[in-house]
Amino acid sequence: MAVILIVDDEQHIIDVVDYALTKEGFETVIAKDGKAAREAFGPGISLVILDIMLPDVDGMTLLKEFRAHSAVPVIMLTSKAEEIDKILGLELGADDYVTKPFSPRELAARVKAHLRRSETADAEQETEQRGDFTIDHARVIISFKDRAMTLSKVEFNMLKTFLQNPGRVFTRDNLLDRVWGYHAAVLDRTIDSHVKSIRKKLKTAGAPEILETVHGLGYRCREGYA
Repeated sequence: MAVILIVDDEQHIIDVVDYALTKEGFETVIAKDGKAAREAFGPGISLVILDIMLPDVDGMTLLKEFRAHSAVPVIMLTSKAEEIDKILGLELGADDYVTKPFSPRELAARVKAHLRRSETADAEQETEQRGDFTIDHARVIISFKDRAMTLSKVEFNMLKTFLQNPGRVFTRDNLLDRVWGYHAAVLDRTIDSHVKSIRKKLKTAGAPEILETVHGLGYRCREGYA
């Protein structure tokens, strides 16, 4: 049974999210502040729903801490609607972003979609070689010449998709369906932000610029690199 960590300080939000997830058969763990979230986060957690505004520490700080040693899917939950907050969260490694007020059914659907993606990756062969890149499905790591990159689950799935299909152009809608596992109204900047983050991590690992922007269409992995 998947265990979902809900990090929020508003009791009515906790009640709504907890009800929606337990109704779907998930087990939940509740944390009302950063201290409790740090204590609850660990190997037994399958996914995190993380509010940005907490009483003792902001959710972005917690996200950065979680990402330092885990690729578990993280869905940011916040009342802030500004695009810059979404972009910052995605660049720090968030997998998805839901703005309050939200539909409990949609949130539950997103949780299931991200967990399905995780299960699919776990079921694949343990490692896969694509040129100088090694895709480690079990550990959710992609390495370039033995230099591992720290990727969020979405970044891992997105870069894996590009590496497995060199030369193929993926539109933003293609990427939503393949990487998120569902289609939703997501800002174009959401996809662009993930690509920007992946490019930075490729550069840090010493990899060539393999992701090419196809203006008016989307993105592709340059042929000859994977």
